Amino acid sequence: MQETTQLTYGTGTVTIMESSQSEIEVAAPEIRFGDYYKAVEACFTARELEEISEGSNAALEFRYSMTDELDDEDEVQRFEEGIEKAEMLTGSLNSGVYFEVEAEKSVSGGEKSEIDTLYDEVEFQYEIPRYLVAEKRVYYAMTNVMGVCELEKDVDEEADTLSISTRDVGTTLILYQDGKENDSREHSRFAIKTQYLFLLAIVALVLVWWALERHNRRS
Repeated sequence: MQETTQLTYGTGTVTIMESSQSEIEVAAPEIRFGDYYKAVEACFTARELEEISEGSNAALEFRYSMTDELDDEDEVQRFEEGIEKAEMLTGSLNSGVYFEVEAEKSVSGGEKSEIDTLYDEVEFQYEIPRYLVAEKRVYYAMTNVMGVCELEKDVDEEADTLSISTRDVGTTLILYQDGKENDSREHSRFAIKTQYLFLLAIVALVLVWWALERHNRRS
């Protein structure tokens, strides 16, 4: 799957190419940015953005390769260690599928340079492969950057997409938990319950004050 998006930035243009392929029998899903302008500003330096704004053309390319196993045993071990640490906070995690990610940029037709870290957080939206979609399933993404595996939570409530906000670009593993609901929904319910408790506390204080006033008047 391949998609090309062209944006106008100042008087210049940026051509963004996103492609995904699968090394397994399941077709590769679509992966896109939540905000393409933010992606451009997070990928290029201030000097490069100024050059583009003044009329230069630039190119940005992200390539995703979906696989159910990695060839690099050291990288597999780093993910296993990362999952073990994450489970101390989240509980048991199930491994889904890997996405090996490569990103490059160029300005004015110059030499391409690799991207492994962004200058600001960008939202990446992964369509979950159909065989991994299930009710009451919560998704996470773990990205390996220079040997450090960071866990990212799903920031949307859609059952068939995973959206993460991150500065990291590297091999990404989709993880999931069954029998749970999206954290944002749980947080919302918790906030509502907290509001009720706060109101009940105020009512209780008012009743105590009223009882004390009444007792003082009688005495």
